Amino acid sequence: MQLLKNTQRARVTRSSNGSISKYFSGPNKEERFANEVKVLQHLNRSGCDFVPKLLSYDEETLCIVTTTVGEHVQHISDRKLESVFQELEAYGVIHGDRASRNVLYHHGMGRFSVIDFEFAELVEPKSTHRHEKQILQELDDLERTLESEL
Repeated sequence: MQLLKNTQRARVTRSSNGSISKYFSGPNKEERFANEVKVLQHLNRSGCDFVPKLLSYDEETLCIVTTTVGEHVQHISDRKLESVFQELEAYGVIHGDRASRNVLYHHGMGRFSVIDFEFAELVEPKSTHRHEKQILQELDDLERTLESEL
């Protein structure tokens, strides 16, 4: 077991099989734990492939187990950092802690990934809203076309 992080809010380890275990501690640990579980479940159901997959969680020990989604990066530009978090918003999640420490690079996927969702907020997905508007516009156009043909 490799210790990755040990702070007032969490202890994070990587097991020999590569899975990540995060144990919540400190202020509001139950709420932060429940929020991270809820957000990861939402993102996993939504098909978001640049966040950890939630493998299991334990409400008694306040521990989540996830997949590994990369390694910490030494440098990421402000523009790229903002782009990664905006992409997350397309899935209906505002991260809540937009720091470079919460962005990893996954060499196998060739892309950046996002971690640590304890302060995230679920909102209406931006892409879904645009998609719905586009569908409504297309329906209006179709209706006008049908009316003009009658």
